[in-house]
Amino acid sequence: MIRHAIPLLFAPLRAALVPALLGLLLLASAPAAAQRYVLGTEDVPLMPGLSLRADTLTSFDSARGRVVSIYGGGQLQRAQVLEFYRRSLPPLGWDVVTTRLFRREGEHLSIDVEDRGGGVAVHFLLVPAN
Repeated sequence: MIRHAIPLLFAPLRAALVPALLGLLLLASAPAAAQRYVLGTEDVPLMPGLSLRADTLTSFDSARGRVVSIYGGGQLQRAQVLEFYRRSLPPLGWDVVTTRLFRREGEHLSIDVEDRGGGVAVHFLLVPAN
């Protein structure tokens, strides 16, 4: 009699564990949301809501380091863009110099943001530090 009671005791636990384990497996196998980066870089995140104009990309390596320039924009506020980069870049090793200028390992990144028709225009410029 006890042998038949043990499976009955674990039935509710098994009923709860199986869906939970399947859910964990699905989460583990789902691809993470891909982080987008500013074109021409692999280390400057692109703020959600900004889009870049690929036809404005200038990118090359010089004797002093890489140079990247690209324009974009979006239906965002200037303060939102500046705050995003002020928070996002330091964990990636960038030091904040001013609200629009960052420095890391021999490179300077300037992010110019202008209000334009209910949104913003943005210019990213990455150059070697002097």
